[in-house]
Amino acid sequence: MSFSNTGCLKELEESTKWVPAYELIKRIKKQEAELRKEAVKIAKEKGEKDGIKKGKIEGKQEEKLGIAKQMKGYSLNDIIELTGLTRIEIERL
Repeated sequence: MSFSNTGCLKELEESTKWVPAYELIKRIKKQEAELRKEAVKIAKEKGEKDGIKKGKIEGKQEEKLGIAKQMKGYSLNDIIELTGLTRIEIERL
């Protein structure tokens, strides 16, 4: 009969009762570093996604403004209807 066969060894390995305080602190700091690293990774991914989304929106807006600039012979109401721009945005051109 051994500790391994009875499951006592596994229980002892998982227990923190006999682990010195400095070792527990070391483990906690390691876990904190891993969590911090994962949080940074997630934040970076979210930031990249948000940046791409914002870039697409700005690109579409610039495209609409470019189209409106080329519509010199059209009425203001036609430009608004065709581009989806507001009156103020068109008047700024």
